[in-house]
Amino acid sequence: HAQRAGRGETGHIELGYVASAVYSGVLQRQVQAYARESAEVSLSVREAPMASLPTMVAEGRFDLGYVRSPMALPPELEAIRLNSEGFVLAIA
Repeated sequence: HAQRAGRGETGHIELGYVASAVYSGVLQRQVQAYARESAEVSLSVREAPMASLPTMVAEGRFDLGYVRSPMALPPELEAIRLNSEGFVLAIA
């Protein structure tokens, strides 16, 4: 069991996200895909304020966090871009 947990095959993940992260659908697709592929890993998914989520991850209150860029991160965290959105303005 310990070896499986060490490989990430079992266990628990605390995932934090900012409310706007759900708009693109990336969060939902990734959580659903991970749950299908890693059925023995339980996920807790909770919303958190944008300004404090990176600090909460750095402090260990979340294992990972979905934030929107640009966002200043504590030096011990690494960012991985998951999605780029192109906003446009329609003017009449």
